[in-house]
Amino acid sequence: MREAAAAATQARIYEAAARLYAERGYLATTVADIAREADTSVPRVSLAGSKASLLIAAYCLRAGGDPQARTISDANVVTRIQSLPVDEALRSYTEWLFDFHEATAGLRIALREAAPGDPDVAGLLVRIGRQGFEECREAMTWARSQGLLHGDVDLDDRAHAWMALGSPESWSHLVGAGGWDKGKYSAWLLRTFPAAVFGPA
Repeated sequence: MREAAAAATQARIYEAAARLYAERGYLATTVADIAREADTSVPRVSLAGSKASLLIAAYCLRAGGDPQARTISDANVVTRIQSLPVDEALRSYTEWLFDFHEATAGLRIALREAAPGDPDVAGLLVRIGRQGFEECREAMTWARSQGLLHGDVDLDDRAHAWMALGSPESWSHLVGAGGWDKGKYSAWLLRTFPAAVFGPA
């Protein structure tokens, strides 16, 4: 029972850190703020980790990974999407991407804010970028297997274009500044991916 209570407190701390860092940013959030939000003590939050390590855990949590193992995505999501019929897979991917950015956009800003002062946070940002490209290249390999790619454009170039279109910066501009909803964002990607990434049939 004691282990279950400790795990529940840990989960509350991660959730509280995720909310506050996303809403207020890294520098404006204190350990005391996280303790109040998680309904626990400052020493208990400090036991869970430093401000920077809690930020890393919060991002991993919101990204669908494991905050304790510091994995930054759920590898099963893409596998499930790619198992769908092509049109459904593409639509599901664009909708998942919207939800992913909605969950992590504020924390990405907090990570960039914290990175200059913490090598672990800086390393996480590098890892996010590297893993994002690898996932985009894997998506291009899948697209090729489905007969979606046309022309002789290099797979890496296609992956970079795919990554740019689906980037958090693009999402923030279109959704945050432009006010687009999930439907409009998804429809735009479904129109844009074939023209910019797959190539003319």
